[in-house]
Amino acid sequence: MIRVRHAIVFAVLVVGVPMLSYGDALTYAKDVAPILFDNCVRCHRSGEVAPMSLLTYDEVRPFAKAMKEKVVKGDMPPWKVDPKYGVFANDMRLTKGQIETIAAWVDDGAPRGNPADMPPAPVFGEGWQLGEPDYVVELPEQIVPAAMEDLFPNRFAMVDLPEARWVRAIEFMPGDKRVVHHVLSFLGDLRMSSGSDDVEEAQQRGGGQAEIFLVYVAGSQATVYPEGMGRKLTKKQPMTFNMHYHACGEDTKDVTKLGLYFGEGDLKKSISTTFAVNLGLKIPPGEANYEKTAMYLFDADSRIVSFLPHMHMRGKSMMYRAIYPDGREETLLNVPQYDYNWQWIYYPKEPVSVPAGTRVVVTAAYDNSEANTANPDPKRTVYYRDPTFEEMFVGFM
Repeated sequence: MIRVRHAIVFAVLVVGVPMLSYGDALTYAKDVAPILFDNCVRCHRSGEVAPMSLLTYDEVRPFAKAMKEKVVKGDMPPWKVDPKYGVFANDMRLTKGQIETIAAWVDDGAPRGNPADMPPAPVFGEGWQLGEPDYVVELPEQIVPAAMEDLFPNRFAMVDLPEARWVRAIEFMPGDKRVVHHVLSFLGDLRMSSGSDDVEEAQQRGGGQAEIFLVYVAGSQATVYPEGMGRKLTKKQPMTFNMHYHACGEDTKDVTKLGLYFGEGDLKKSISTTFAVNLGLKIPPGEANYEKTAMYLFDADSRIVSFLPHMHMRGKSMMYRAIYPDGREETLLNVPQYDYNWQWIYYPKEPVSVPAGTRVVVTAAYDNSEANTANPDPKRTVYYRDPTFEEMFVGFM
């Protein structure tokens, strides 16, 4: 492809003062800001998970060359799904034209352009992505030292409502996203690890039975269910939260909140969370491509509305494949470049129908070699364990 550089044209006023005319030149204001506003600043703004803000020209300009490199390589936006399998409602990939626009703008010197061409900056609610929730569960403060072994406290809460409701959307808001590795939330009382008096008290109230409500992992966005679908809550709904904290090199504290958004009218389809899990990981030292599988069998006609692959820092890839009762096979999701730092919940554009008897086989691969720059220690055998420096294999659905 041959690209012609756009010329910058100068016009001279009668009084002899030169005035810059932008003509068709690519500029931040006219061409690049709309791309960033639509695709990037949800994460690239103050207080969010990305490392720098991209809301203004002055914030963008120092990173222009790095931004070009990342979008051309496909590293940003961090959408690692194989496009050959499935169509996803939250696909955040840039189009070919958007990538070429950013690259050409950087090659032309990354000009600011005419401020009058700027689109309105997006407005984000303070804190909550989805706006103020109908009900907020605030968990107790957790002190996280600068250096420590991973913490796994359990927390208990009672959602006290005037009447039973159903939830159309859910959002976790960690107080410090740097240290919250994951949150497993359950409807009911459940103790997953030792040492939490509040959960022991909850169990005395009638506990032990619980079902997964929602999983938050680093990088997760808010969960919005399809129209008419959601999760049921009782009038007095006990909830248990299994927290996982890791150090970030700085003393800090976390107060995680859970926001609930209630649906109106009748609940048409009830949502539940399940998973394919393999607890038998034993990854040899230096192994660059260690593969394991797990399987989940659907015992009732269902529809899958989302996927969440979960591994740790040695995670390399994860694929979900359906084997239907008639023998037909279909790849539902393939993440060939799994990144622990960007764990998305993937929403198919249309829910995936899985009749009773369908097996979903999940295949995961791990890189425990020195070539994996995120590997904490390539010289040791790695097992299925909670701490970040160990590994996990959970294919949530």
